[in-house]
Amino acid sequence: MAPTRYDITLECEYLIIEPFPGQQLVASGRVHAVGLGSEAKVLKDDELTWNIKGQLILDLSLGSPLAANDNVQTEFRMIDTRADFAATFSKAELVKDFTVAIKGGFTFASGDDPSAPFVALSGNFKFKFPCMYGDVVEISNVDGEVNVGSFSAALGNSRLTLYCLPKVGDRVYDVSVVIDSVAVGPLAVTDVSVTGAGILLESGASAFTGSVAGSLKVAGSSRYCSPCHRHPL
Repeated sequence: MAPTRYDITLECEYLIIEPFPGQQLVASGRVHAVGLGSEAKVLKDDELTWNIKGQLILDLSLGSPLAANDNVQTEFRMIDTRADFAATFSKAELVKDFTVAIKGGFTFASGDDPSAPFVALSGNFKFKFPCMYGDVVEISNVDGEVNVGSFSAALGNSRLTLYCLPKVGDRVYDVSVVIDSVAVGPLAVTDVSVTGAGILLESGASAFTGSVAGSLKVAGSSRYCSPCHRHPL
């Protein structure tokens, strides 16, 4: 059977879904599917298999509406996200094999009033599914702001790498965080840099090894925070 090509675009301007009783989410955006659609083959014992592969291009948002005017109060959005996938189906095993590689950008915002608690983050991500040994989940170029009560923080160019199925002694994660400023009431820390890695222990916990540095200010004074390292989590 000859391969089938496809090119499909789905758009949604405003869709309210209720994943759990009493919890509503607003979905909107665009999904563009393109690629080699399907190819059926007959293998041994007359077993029919169906191979499908292609690419999804997504620009989607998911948020919670305000009851008063249905504006989105909390929103997570995937921007120019590309998912390359391949799957094999059969009557005997239904899904014999499935892989997907996803990369793109994201934004997250909760609250739009600077005087009220709010969180605003943006960055890029990349991962594979299934996530096998040697594969990683990467979250990079993350920046944003957090403001909750007397606590506020401005996040700079930060990165987190998670390692899939680590063994004892392997890295669980690598982290590099740049915080331009953190304030809790009169206490302020500026130019904070956190770099390090988590190592898997035999107990199943991880141990952090790395450094934390910054400038601490209280009522006009300042103090440099020396690096620290190796803290079990």
